[in-house]
Amino acid sequence: MARTIGAVDFTGKAADFLSSNNEVDLTAPGVDILSAYPLDLVSDPSNPYKVLSSTSMATPHVAGALALLLNYFQASGQFNRQLTENELYAQLVNPPFP
Repeated sequence: MARTIGAVDFTGKAADFLSSNNEVDLTAPGVDILSAYPLDLVSDPSNPYKVLSSTSMATPHVAGALALLLNYFQASGQFNRQLTENELYAQLVNPPFP
């Protein structure tokens, strides 16, 4: 099942470009994110970063959270099996730690 990720700012407010339909499963920071940028596309090669806003900036936050969850469950041996996509999603939206 495909999951969709929307972008919010650091206060949790939905990004202006976020779709307002019911198709967004998760949101993550995606507004004014400092990101590495190709040297040939920046005006100053000594500063290869740009501040970007998009769902493409939000998605790595979710991927990182999933990686942490996978590491937690594999290290603790809680499930003793590979989690399904639906189980991972449930752990992502309702994490087991405070």
